[in-house]
Amino acid sequence: MREIKFRAWDKKEKAMVYDVIVKGIWKSKIDPFTWFVEVIKDFDEFDEPIYFNPYDVEIMQYTGLKDKNNTEIYEGDLVEFVDLEGLYEIIFEKDYSRFACKNIKNKKTLPLFYRRVKKVVGNIYENPGLLESEK
Repeated sequence: MREIKFRAWDKKEKAMVYDVIVKGIWKSKIDPFTWFVEVIKDFDEFDEPIYFNPYDVEIMQYTGLKDKNNTEIYEGDLVEFVDLEGLYEIIFEKDYSRFACKNIKNKKTLPLFYRRVKKVVGNIYENPGLLESEK
């Protein structure tokens, strides 16, 4: 069974938050147009939840896969494959309910499940220069 894990990109702080628990999304009682995401990092009984406006955070799910260096692979990661040339972004295809890889240069999408990832080279949030260098 695949482990369900998340990480979050905090757009305001420009920082990745790992090992988060997404507890729920709800509307603000004060402002009906404001929604909140409750995210807890390093959860234990004494931690206070960290609240994010959903417009200020990007939530990414763990694919259940690791690269050759045992690095976990999440949505938004930029990877190199053993059997493919170029750099690929890990995405989730909602129409097919599966993780896939999208070539940075030609935008061609392939299913992820039968690919062997050589290494995670970064992600689209912390390493946007990688996207530009591949185009």
